[in-house]
Amino acid sequence: MNNKHNIYPGMAISPVNQSCPLIKGLMRILKVNLELGQVLCIRAEPQHKQGRKYYLCPKVFELAAIERGIDQKTLSLHHLGIKSRTDVLLSDYELDNKYGSSPCPAVVTRRERMVILNSLVPEGMDYSVLLDPQLRNENVANYLTKQGKTQDLKQAKAAIAQLIFQFFAEGSTSNALTPYFSERGGRGKEKKQAKKSGARNAPTKNGIKGVEGFLMTQRDKEICGYCMKHYARGKNSINKALSDMWRHFYSTPVQSSNGQVTAELYPKSLRPTKSQFRRWGQKYGGLNLMTRHLNSQQLARLDRALLGTAQDGIVAVGQVASIDSTSTDVHFVSMFNRQQRIGLMNRILVVDSLYGYISGFYMGTEASSTETVKLAILHAGSEKSDWLKWLGLEDEIPPEDWLGLKFDTFNADNTEARTMEIMDSITALNGGMRYVPVARSDLNSIVETAHHSLHRSVDHKEPGTTRGKKTDRGDIKPELEARITIIEGIRDIARAIHVHNTKSLTHITPSLNMRQEILDKGLKLSRLNLTRLAMRQGRFNSNGIHFDDFVIKFSMPIKGTFTAKGVKLHNPKAKRRQFIRSLRFVSNDPIMVEKFTRAKTNRKDAPDNFDASFLHNPYCLDKIFYMDVHTGKTYALYQVAWEEDFKEYTLDDHIDMQNQDAVRHHLEDADNEQLIAVLDQRIEETGNTAKKAYQVDIAASPPLSKSQITKGRKENRQKERSLLTHGIVIPVAALTETVSEATSMPEAITSTPPVMSPSQRLSIDSSTHKMRNLLNAIIAEDD
Repeated sequence: MNNKHNIYPGMAISPVNQSCPLIKGLMRILKVNLELGQVLCIRAEPQHKQGRKYYLCPKVFELAAIERGIDQKTLSLHHLGIKSRTDVLLSDYELDNKYGSSPCPAVVTRRERMVILNSLVPEGMDYSVLLDPQLRNENVANYLTKQGKTQDLKQAKAAIAQLIFQFFAEGSTSNALTPYFSERGGRGKEKKQAKKSGARNAPTKNGIKGVEGFLMTQRDKEICGYCMKHYARGKNSINKALSDMWRHFYSTPVQSSNGQVTAELYPKSLRPTKSQFRRWGQKYGGLNLMTRHLNSQQLARLDRALLGTAQDGIVAVGQVASIDSTSTDVHFVSMFNRQQRIGLMNRILVVDSLYGYISGFYMGTEASSTETVKLAILHAGSEKSDWLKWLGLEDEIPPEDWLGLKFDTFNADNTEARTMEIMDSITALNGGMRYVPVARSDLNSIVETAHHSLHRSVDHKEPGTTRGKKTDRGDIKPELEARITIIEGIRDIARAIHVHNTKSLTHITPSLNMRQEILDKGLKLSRLNLTRLAMRQGRFNSNGIHFDDFVIKFSMPIKGTFTAKGVKLHNPKAKRRQFIRSLRFVSNDPIMVEKFTRAKTNRKDAPDNFDASFLHNPYCLDKIFYMDVHTGKTYALYQVAWEEDFKEYTLDDHIDMQNQDAVRHHLEDADNEQLIAVLDQRIEETGNTAKKAYQVDIAASPPLSKSQITKGRKENRQKERSLLTHGIVIPVAALTETVSEATSMPEAITSTPPVMSPSQRLSIDSSTHKMRNLLNAIIAEDD
């Protein structure tokens, strides 16, 4: 007979529905006889009756009937057979570990049953002999005879027959006779409490009856679940929720003498305890106390299945950049005076999504905004040699280790990067922006991880760190321990990012290509080397953007003026046209030199004619850029610093210094005006004295005419020389009398005033008034 459906032992058949007349349940195929056209099957599932479990004996079916049922779609053929239950698949050692004993009762029972089964098989034969009912009965009877069994033979034969049927129904393996011990016990079931469990309370220990403790019923458990779900959410504590439950469900309203109703709680033995409330409240309320303070979005994040990572689909360097902002975990001090605190800084990172290489960042006092995001993107795409030289790190960090990357797409959140200006700038350079949904920071986890890494490696090690935590009562405020300036903080961040990019990665299993191109050449498996390898292999997304175009789109515009000494920038915070006096930029380019010369020679032109718009990085003022709108060419102009420390100043530092100088100049102008007033008075007194002496001379001798006065100057000068030696007046007696009559200028007036800082000048206003009073007193004495 043909076997068109390829039915073999080990397979299984089952009815499609309960109306199948041939088979009523899942059957395991034991034998297939093609000559007789018969199939021997046994019911794979044990039957249940009056609390006991038993197996049915094997049954013979016609092969044609089974094939007809399969053709008519009333039977289903399972080619892969039946998967055994867990305990059958476990070895003896695994069962011992599961049940916590060696050997465990399941292993002992399985071994005893196999000894009985092996005793039923004659020597030289296999287990298939037990499929014949006649031979099976004879072997069972012979075994019982050898064991000396004379009583209850019927029950003994039935028990051994059940072992045989279970052996074939469970797959005919050595573990097929494993008992169903896994169903024992109360796994997943609640135990009905009949008495108080746990340690006895104090009254019970002292012999008091009736106060052993509260026995939880099903209703009490449901009440605990309801109260845990509704009362223990948000900022409410467990104690508050427990008190609310007692007050609402385990109390009696009592009306006092004044008519006011209060809740009187049941005795402690008649209401749930705190431990019972926590135990059953969490189970029936579906609330985990560790997450009760989380909001709905945070709770949804805990249950979210992570089907991938933020790096899925990233195959090239520059394909996607992750950008995000955060505040630093360390306080900073002013560059002018380290005793003045300026608080926390803001930091923006730009990270390549392929290997997590940090290509650029922004760090400054400005809050996250369109300008700061553009500066971070500009820094990521810029060549870093001049910047490292400005920081003084050219000897520590090789410029070639800091790659300038321009990206096709940016991943950002819905805050500072979601502006039309940034979108237009990136779109103009054939790029794009993608924004992660709210509360889905896992989609931008690469830059989030970089933030945490820098917090731990730099911020938490510097003086004035907050460690990312709020201060408790009694703690020293972090700003009191602040000591470093922003330029020092930028240097440390640059060092930490270089370490982040060049340190060996231990969580990456290197591929064969990585081993050949990096490890075998003695290089470290770092983010920098992996990024370089990808770029050498052509896995590098670059849209061919020229750096000048990059600068134009992402640098900050600022007004300035071409002067004879170079370009001077305008104070962007001033309401009127005002130069930043400490900043000056020059260039040797002939076009720029021509503009400087024209500003010097064409003085008749209005100053506005030499104004222009420049592009700058306010936190790296070593150079600015000027774009000629007619030719489209970009020119670089470099800073000329008359003081070496000015090279480290930011634009805000220059403006603050100029504002402080303005305050100092205002105070010094008042002193200068007072000194000039005294000088003018002395000059006026000298003139008056001379006029009086002149009148005396006129009275002593006849007056001269105008012509006589103007004549004889040469002879008069010769006579005057007798009183002089090398132009110095000889102190004769007459002159001595004249000098003694004059009052010498006080030391307080003639001496040079001491140079003071603006803060010192502001603190001595009272001294200025004393100086003025002293000068007025001197003038009164002379009068």
